[in-house]
Amino acid sequence: VGYPYFIPDEKEPVNIKWRGVNSKEFRQEAGTYRVLYNITLWGETDELIWVEGENDVIALNECGIWNVTTLSDGAINENDKSIDGKLKSLHNSFEWIKHFKSHVLAGDMDSSGKRLREELIKILNPAKCKIVDWPDEIKDANQALLTHGKEFTASCIKSAAKVPLSGYRDWETDR
Repeated sequence: VGYPYFIPDEKEPVNIKWRGVNSKEFRQEAGTYRVLYNITLWGETDELIWVEGENDVIALNECGIWNVTTLSDGAINENDKSIDGKLKSLHNSFEWIKHFKSHVLAGDMDSSGKRLREELIKILNPAKCKIVDWPDEIKDANQALLTHGKEFTASCIKSAAKVPLSGYRDWETDR
């Protein structure tokens, strides 16, 4: 299966990520430009949703949610010491993400997904981030769609909670 990566004003993909049909093996063309997935379909919105993998992007697209992306090089392993390579697509896409006022982090609920969430919060600004905590039996957006349907999956995204900011008080709730 091939996942083409496009950028605005380019007719040809700048990268193609390949996934084995019977396995979870991935490869990308050598020397390609690493960018975030789905850039040309985000539309005019102030919020960007982050997931962990192209199939999760496609699952949310199936739910009518288009402002969703993933890194081209997958999640950050919980033991990875150097993460620059995994974040290259984010850095290369900064011009396309800097205008977003909020970011919904809806990655996988495993240790690698949680590590990715932590790193994205640091990079994107905790005050701009919300978190989707999938229910216990749900690993990710794709599984949510397959087991519970479109409405459930979209409602999980809509119910994302703001990242708690330590040292700050919420003037509405802390009166």
